[in-house]
Amino acid sequence: MNIRLKHLPLKNITVNSPYGKRNITVNDKSYWWHNGVDLKAPLNTPVYAVDEGKVMIATYNNSYGYYVVLYHGKYGTLYSHLRNYTVNSNDRVKAGDIIGYSGSSGDSTGPHLHFEIRLCKYENFWDRAQCDSTVFMNTVDPMLFIEDYLEKQKEITVKEAIPIVQSAAGLEDRTMDYIVNHYKYGDDLVKKLAKAII
Repeated sequence: MNIRLKHLPLKNITVNSPYGKRNITVNDKSYWWHNGVDLKAPLNTPVYAVDEGKVMIATYNNSYGYYVVLYHGKYGTLYSHLRNYTVNSNDRVKAGDIIGYSGSSGDSTGPHLHFEIRLCKYENFWDRAQCDSTVFMNTVDPMLFIEDYLEKQKEITVKEAIPIVQSAAGLEDRTMDYIVNHYKYGDDLVKKLAKAII
């Protein structure tokens, strides 16, 4: 499944608690597995949609606190422990839209954003492990996708971009030379094309 985030859930990414196995107690509840990643976010930090999609739910429960679930067609994302949300069920959002603000609602020890990615259709979004109902079946480590996004945002040089574009487009050397050395915006064009390809 080829999924790429189009925006980060927060402007600055610092992990407080990674995805996977852990051993913590919050509000007298023990948690051995983390279905998402906790990202550092001072109170009232804007939280962004990572891709265009539909708001499936924006509500409150005792565990996630105020939370929002977006469905992006191939996968879903969950944003929780919010102070409040700015969207409603069935709203359409674009990548980079503010969907809420960070908080410490629900089972939380302080302000942060709990962020999950689930690779499934929405009807399977809430499927749990038979052996442990605290584990959701379709979650994956969100940092794999966040790191991929950050890597794609790094500046690429023209020298690095030329073989990427030339190979993908099947261009001859003289055509690439013309684009890079004689076309007014050639350098920028080649770098943008290379980023889109990778």
